[in-house]
Amino acid sequence: MSDTEALQVISDVLNMTDLCEPTVLYSCHPEVIDWYYAVYSRRLEPGTCACTGTYNFILENILGHGSIITPAVIVMAGPQFDPAAAKWDVDPDEVARTLWWYH
Repeated sequence: MSDTEALQVISDVLNMTDLCEPTVLYSCHPEVIDWYYAVYSRRLEPGTCACTGTYNFILENILGHGSIITPAVIVMAGPQFDPAAAKWDVDPDEVARTLWWYH
């Protein structure tokens, strides 16, 4: 599933049509090369995204430096993504470790 297809699925499931392309976060474990986290967020205003440009509002928010509050959804993705496989279930503890690693 491509990021564009995933964006459409998440948009449909959440009933939101104003989602941005995802911000990509890689695992805190350097040996992990076959998947990544995709963070989907709402547009801040029509025509703009929190995750594009030189200033990434999503990462700034994650790191505690931003003041932009926008809903976000974190999913696992990768070249062999299969939404039916249990290995793609997001582990909250692992997400927390990764977010801390980015901090």
